[in-house]
Amino acid sequence: MTNKTVARILILLIGVDFAVVGKYHESPLVLGLGLAMMGASIFWFGVSAVNRRRTATRNGEPASMRHRHTGASAPLWGMVLLLTGLGFIVIGVGIALA
Repeated sequence: MTNKTVARILILLIGVDFAVVGKYHESPLVLGLGLAMMGASIFWFGVSAVNRRRTATRNGEPASMRHRHTGASAPLWGMVLLLTGLGFIVIGVGIALA
């Protein structure tokens, strides 16, 4: 894994932590911040998939079983991640400002 991938995953996990703490303590600001951080991380994954035009699956598979998806499927998957990330960001900001 590259440093950028580790950073994306850490931002996602920190966002999940913020969202859980915000929900538990009934703090809309912290909940919204957590959702926005999760959205930023998902958006970053989508930007990477669109720019590189490839995605890799590494979910605990042996090295011989790892697949790289290239072609039309990677940018389309990246666009799905971009839209999902934007949705999380918009919802998070809306909750934080409400």
